Amino acid sequence: MIIDINKINNTEDRTLISDSIQLCEQKFYRASYIMAWLSCAESLKRRFYELGKRDENAGAVSKKIKGLEEKHSSVDNEIIENAFKLNLISDVEKQKLLYFFKMRSVYSHPYECAPNETDCLHIIKSVFDIVLSHPVLLKEGGISFILGRLTKEK
Repeated sequence: MIIDINKINNTEDRTLISDSIQLCEQKFYRASYIMAWLSCAESLKRRFYELGKRDENAGAVSKKIKGLEEKHSSVDNEIIENAFKLNLISDVEKQKLLYFFKMRSVYSHPYECAPNETDCLHIIKSVFDIVLSHPVLLKEGGISFILGRLTKEK
C-alpha cells in the first residue's frame, strides 16, 4: 500500500484517498489524480468548519467557501490560501498544493496531457503527508503535531 490509511482519523478522508489508491492500482490514473485532489480539498474544507467552532477566522473562511460553492464558483485556490493563513500548511506545502491543483485542472481535460502512475503516487503520498495524516489543530494531538513541525521541518 502507498500510505498507511489507519493514520487518517477522518472516515471520509480515508474513503476518498482509498478510492484514489484503488483507481491508481487499476490504472485509472486521471480519475485517481482527481480523486486524490478532491480528498485534499474536502479534508481542508472540513478542517475549516471544525476549527470554525472555536476560531472566528476559520469560521469566516468556512462561510466564505460555502458561499462561493453555492454560487458554483471554484474554491480550490481559496482553500489553499486560507489553509496557509490559518497555519494548517507551511509555505512549501502551499506551493506543492498549488502545483497539484494546477495539474488537476490540466488532467481534468482529456485533450490535454494525462497523469501516469508516478504522478498519482506522488499526489497521494503528498496529500497524505501534508493534510490527511495530521490532526486538526487544537484537537487531541494538535500540540504534538505543531511541536514536531517546528523541530523537524526544514
